[in-house]
Amino acid sequence: MIIVEESYETSEPSIDGHIVKLKSLNADVFFNVTTPKFAAQAIKKMSEIGWKPLHFLNNVSASIGSVMKRRVSRIRRTSFRRPT
Repeated sequence: MIIVEESYETSEPSIDGHIVKLKSLNADVFFNVTTPKFAAQAIKKMSEIGWKPLHFLNNVSASIGSVMKRRVSRIRRTSFRRPT
């Protein structure tokens, strides 16, 4: 049974609030139909708040190259820059 459907706008800077809301509703399955940017945000926020539902990603966001590696690469570039 679907207990809630949460939509977002691609113009939103983050979907963190949506993820927190879904956790608060005790959802145990999360069908994530988002673009790669928001899929990465959802994965990160779920980890931060300790929410571990059965998580399905749509085909666009299931690519390790476009979601995971790209995110890790950005973190590495920003984390290790030398001060100017």
